[in-house]
Amino acid sequence: MPKHIQPDALPEDLARFAEAQVAAGHFPNVEDVFRAAKNALERQQRNDAGKMDDLRAVIAEGDARADFEGNAFDNVRAEHRLPRRPAERKSLAQLFAESPLKGLDLKFERDKDVGRPVAL
Repeated sequence: MPKHIQPDALPEDLARFAEAQVAAGHFPNVEDVFRAAKNALERQQRNDAGKMDDLRAVIAEGDARADFEGNAFDNVRAEHRLPRRPAERKSLAQLFAESPLKGLDLKFERDKDVGRPVAL
């Protein structure tokens, strides 16, 4: 049997929010507030995953084309009627190509997060 969520077991801001939702009549109890939040988060994650899948497919399609010529960013700017990048401003590709770090075998890895003590 599931345990009931007690507002005093929650961080103060979450407890206030959940109790306000129940008091306003949006939910019958605190558990349903968090169930709805969980469902909304899962829905958003599925939506985001779908968008990433679509983006990966479009990128793969573009990578597979051998007939592209020109500057992809200029094409996007033109398609959306955005101003062109000023000639004196370097593109990201130029910045990377001219970087003083170019050619160095740098590893950008984070140290493992071991956590920190939290006062409850």
